[in-house]
Formats: sequence, C-alpha cells, structure tokens
Amino acid sequence: MITTNVKFEPNEDKVVFYIRDEATLAGSGIVNVNEVLGEEQDARTLYIYGTETCSKINFSGSRDLVAAVYAPTADISCTGDAYVYGSLIGYTIDIKGNPQVIYDPKLGDDRVVGYFVLRDWRQVF
Repeated sequence: MITTNVKFEPNEDKVVFYIRDEATLAGSGIVNVNEVLGEEQDARTLYIYGTETCSKINFSGSRDLVAAVYAPTADISCTGDAYVYGSLIGYTIDIKGNPQVIYDPKLGDDRVVGYFVLRDWRQVF
C-alpha cells in the first residue's frame, strides 16, 4: 500500500510503478507535476503496471490521477471525486461515486515510443 504522497519532479521523463500484490492510493494521492505546473496533461509521464500476481488496485480521494494503468489480472476500483486522465486496463473496473475516467489520446500516438499499443478504446459514462 502506498501511504505517503508521491510527487514527480519536472525533470523526470516518465515514472513506472510495478505492483505485485495490492495497492491503495487514497487521500491526496499521486501528484503528477505536469498537472500542477499547468502544463498539458500527459498520461505518458506515469505508468502503473500490475504484475501477473497483482489482484487489486484501489484509487480514491480527491487528487486527480494522470496515468496509464495496465493491470490485466487486477480488480481496479475508483471512488471519490477525482478524475482519472489516461487509461485503466484491468480484469474488472468498478467506478463508484463521482470519479470520471477520461482517455488520453496521446497514449495512442504511434509516433511516440511507449509501453502500450492502442488497438481500440471507448469512453464509458
């Protein structure tokens, strides 16, 4: 479980987290500096991977998450009032409360070398 705030410095190109078991990101959560500095939001600056043993990832609280989450074996839940700007890929995805998930189309830009290849997407409200 991540229990403290995590802040990304502007000189970081991208940060990658690997989650082996379970993770809960709550409260004021992860601060992605490009959001704070008023720069254009870019989910390619933070990747959260769930390994094959990752079973659960919970996001809650009031801080927006700007990231690409890839955890195909994990149950992902989002609660609270925060936006998720990027993508969520999980075994199941449960959204409760007022969060909104907004896909970042830059994740599908094939001119940029990234971790994910976009095949198809749809936004669910």
